[in-house]
Amino acid sequence: GEVYLQGYTTGGACQAPGGPAVTFVASPDNVTVCASGFEDPESGARWALAIFVADTELVPWHAIPQEGHGAGAPGLAVALRAFNVTFLPGLPHTVALRATNPAGLSRFGRSAPFYLDTTPPVVMWFLFGTAAAQAKCVLLGEELRAEWAFRDAESGPEACQWGIGTSFGAQDVLAYTAVAHESGYVSGARVALPPAQGEYYVSLLMTNQAGLAAVYHVPQPLMVLACAEGATCPADMKCM
Repeated sequence: GEVYLQGYTTGGACQAPGGPAVTFVASPDNVTVCASGFEDPESGARWALAIFVADTELVPWHAIPQEGHGAGAPGLAVALRAFNVTFLPGLPHTVALRATNPAGLSRFGRSAPFYLDTTPPVVMWFLFGTAAAQAKCVLLGEELRAEWAFRDAESGPEACQWGIGTSFGAQDVLAYTAVAHESGYVSGARVALPPAQGEYYVSLLMTNQAGLAAVYHVPQPLMVLACAEGATCPADMKCM
């Protein structure tokens, strides 16, 4: 038999095995334990479950009541939140299942290890322009360009979106939009701005592989000004 885990986003019922592995979880409440290949068409099976941290029993073997689990498509589906157990950050956890028929014959299965991640991603640095040519302002008609890096020490960075607004924390210019990253590094993000002078603020929405999210509002705005230099360019309208 096969034991595998699914994230809470798939719902209580199990999908077919072979999907993306659950390696990090924000909470055991977000995990469904699934099993396939344990069916006994002749006499049925009784189920028991144990949870291990490293090689030590965290939850001893105990029976799973028939009403305590759902009928997953390929076999068993049971939510870890039913066990009210405290998981330990930084250590590998596994779930073991035992299926026993009335004749006393048993089969065992054990999930792949998974870890608890309790902290969201954090921004390491952010700049307008590029690392080679940082900017505090741009001229009317030019794009807003930015680079930044974010990290997650436990499960690792998963996705990032950015939004742009005319006030701190707003997204009235660009609603949160996904941007590509390489291990948490975003290079060459760009967007067209409205043809209007003013301050434009950036907000970042980041998630890690456990599904935890964090929002970061860049404190300093990018200025959009009318001219670059010259006697005819007022001092408060220069982008230098």
